[in-house]
Amino acid sequence: MTSMPWAPEGEEYLGFQKTGIDEIGLRPQVLLADEMGLGKTIQIIGYMNVARPARVLVVCPNNLRLNWISEIEKWMDPALRATYDIEQCTTSLFVPTNFTVASYEGLTRWAPVLKEHAWDLFIMDEAHYIKNSATKRGRAALEFIGVKKKILATGTPICNYPYELFPLIHFLDPEQWPSRSTYERRYCPYANKYGYHLDELQKFLREGAPKRVVKNVTHVRAVKTAHHGVNTYECVACGAFDGELAAMEHVASTKHEVHIQRSVTEQIVPVEEIVSNEVVVEQGCGLMIRRLKKEVLPELPRKRRQIIELPAEGELLRLVEEENRLWHEQADLFKALEEALGTWKESTNDDEFDRMIEALKFNKQYFFEEIARIRHALAVAKVPYVIEHIEDVLETKDKLVCFIHHHDVGKALQRHFADKSVLVYGPMNMGDRDEAIKRFWNDDKCELFIGSLKVAGLGINLQNAANVVFAELDWVPGTITQAEDRCHRIGQDKSLLVQHLVAQNSMDSHMTKKIVAKQKSIQKALNRSPEQEASNG
Repeated sequence: MTSMPWAPEGEEYLGFQKTGIDEIGLRPQVLLADEMGLGKTIQIIGYMNVARPARVLVVCPNNLRLNWISEIEKWMDPALRATYDIEQCTTSLFVPTNFTVASYEGLTRWAPVLKEHAWDLFIMDEAHYIKNSATKRGRAALEFIGVKKKILATGTPICNYPYELFPLIHFLDPEQWPSRSTYERRYCPYANKYGYHLDELQKFLREGAPKRVVKNVTHVRAVKTAHHGVNTYECVACGAFDGELAAMEHVASTKHEVHIQRSVTEQIVPVEEIVSNEVVVEQGCGLMIRRLKKEVLPELPRKRRQIIELPAEGELLRLVEEENRLWHEQADLFKALEEALGTWKESTNDDEFDRMIEALKFNKQYFFEEIARIRHALAVAKVPYVIEHIEDVLETKDKLVCFIHHHDVGKALQRHFADKSVLVYGPMNMGDRDEAIKRFWNDDKCELFIGSLKVAGLGINLQNAANVVFAELDWVPGTITQAEDRCHRIGQDKSLLVQHLVAQNSMDSHMTKKIVAKQKSIQKALNRSPEQEASNG
């Protein structure tokens, strides 16, 4: 690609991301397998800014639908965005349009209808979801194998074993990777889970594998023809004779021997052309683009923050609506009370003024109690979404720190992740807390640290993790920054990825955007060195 992709004001693509955008354009089909946190989504949007596909289908986990739409609104060229009517596809709703963002469940439900559209670009995020082609979503994905341009994005193309990769690469290029049995015989024979010839496999994924292709081959059938030339006759004693008759007379009269030399001219001439279908071996095109954090670390900012809005559905939607209603009602009530207070301040009726103050105090207390109740209920309702997100992150085999506020939220997460997690929260004694921290450091099987913001957000060192998820939020930016810096300390050699999981249109969603913007402004203003930033706390 020669065009520079559009980027929003104040933002730019990192060098390796620009290279990724070019590579996506050059390859007919793409497995974008950059490690988590390197910006696969914005690279794909950058490619769209250059390629301008007319009809696009994006498939992603349900909890990432809104994140895709948010990134599109930020990173897509407004001129291109204006050509799309973006709709979502879930199990309950699908509206035909030229740009659809579908959950995997929506894809499974609506595949027969979706496949009828002539998609120019098919994108599948967290594509390891189709590692088992026998599942419903795996079979649904195969309905779109004929789309001309396909991009599969996943930071974990092989979650556990090499055989899990085959459904992805077969979906992308069935000519280059046609046979599961051939693939498994070479790379994981005898049901071996750990694989053989993996260097060769990686080379083929990046550069292309030999593939058998049926082609029309033209053959020319030819024959060899002979043309007799002039014979020569020569006597050893008497010399050459002109013609066969003179030589015969000389032999008859002299009894000498005459030698005959025959000259023959041969020529190969075409007779006909024959065209036939034949299987030939060609070099395929590389599918995989993969960069690791350690390879591009100098280009990465020290901290990257993402806000992932979870779709407000069912109980989550009801709670968000209740929260918003309470905020609006309280704002109207405060305004009315302030206006009344302004009037009563000018009067001499102290008793009435005192009653107004008490009413204001009562309503504030009621409001904060109700907001606390709703935020607690929202946090509990978010738990299934948080679990799904954490499972995706842990596929990378990197350790993860998850901050919570309410104890029952932390316990629900620990129950699900069981032996691969530890929980540090208020009621624990110091001995149990220290034992949990040691286990997170020393046990490779312990991948998840769940910690209360008030207890684990200060004073401890968790720099063996470079991924932080906030399942719950504190509205004080300093508290959030302190918690982040449990992982971002001296000795941390990775770029820290911080993700906030918030319900769509909730107050946490609005507040997180303000907090992240404020953190960015503070960092820019202070321009702290990595050592200063990491030593905080």
